[in-house]
Amino acid sequence: MSVRPPTIKDVALAAEVSFKTVARVLNNEPGVREALKVRVQAAVEKLGYTPNISARGLSGAGSRMIVLISNAPPEPFRQNYDYMATVQAAVVRACRLHGYHVAIEVAPDGAGLAKAIDAARALAPEGVLVIPPICDNPALLDAIVRGEVAAVRIAPTIQTDLGWSVRMDDKAAAVAMTRHLLDLGHTDIAFIEGHPGHGASVLRLEGFRQAMAEAGLGGKALRVESGNFTFASGRAAGLRLLARAEQRPTAIFAANDLTALGVIGAAAELGLKPPEDVSVAGFDDTNAARMVWPDLTSIRQPLEGFAEAAVELVIAGGKGETERWIGFELMARGSTAPPRRAPV
Repeated sequence: MSVRPPTIKDVALAAEVSFKTVARVLNNEPGVREALKVRVQAAVEKLGYTPNISARGLSGAGSRMIVLISNAPPEPFRQNYDYMATVQAAVVRACRLHGYHVAIEVAPDGAGLAKAIDAARALAPEGVLVIPPICDNPALLDAIVRGEVAAVRIAPTIQTDLGWSVRMDDKAAAVAMTRHLLDLGHTDIAFIEGHPGHGASVLRLEGFRQAMAEAGLGGKALRVESGNFTFASGRAAGLRLLARAEQRPTAIFAANDLTALGVIGAAAELGLKPPEDVSVAGFDDTNAARMVWPDLTSIRQPLEGFAEAAVELVIAGGKGETERWIGFELMARGSTAPPRRAPV
């Protein structure tokens, strides 16, 4: 029976330090206390650990190559290619700006990820970028912990202190959008969730709940409908919320733009017009948000900023900062306005 080689996680456990400390020692980063260096080096020697290229940092190969791991997702994410295509294009532009080449490895969500990681490592890149939702995939997180891949995760929502990351505050953005609706005078606001398996959906719901609670409108009466980031789920939730005039909310906040567009479609089926009959807000500010009438109020995710920051972390070689926060922007447009009637 073969014995698996020691991993960077084994070194961290043996030295009684964090994964980050081991990585910093292996990368010869400044600022690590000498006592910690000695403990890590002793554990490395005792275990016979040999760091591979990807475990030694993000910039060891000098290849001027960056690999982007994206996913070819099953439903419900298949409809959201606009987001992924925008991120991919932004990464390509950022790499060209800095004189780097990009290789894109596509993996299904879960199955096939190990092959994508192996393919990325075989290219000996200076860094690997991973976009959501696959950036939160347990198989990827395990590979990072084992030292099999050094990755910059774009917009992770779980174990955000693992490896390198660039992200925005989804919860704060949802708070801001809910407050925008409250400031317009809405008190009967419904929220349509995203897919339950997507970390961003959880954070956006938390932000909605927080803002409503701060306004004294939380509790059991809070109106939350299930969704899964698709037009169809937005239409179905919209029909449920809008079908009965006496129970109709004055505003609906959807967890992403596709869901919000489904709500607008449901409103049209029922002979209702946003924002006169119901205000509708989304999240992501995809291209579609500006291709509908009225144009959609949405949270603009800093996709260009994500790409630029991720490439800069690769160029820095994993030294210095390990995460970077990028701000969001609330885009108030024609789909939201003060309520035209008193809430029921």
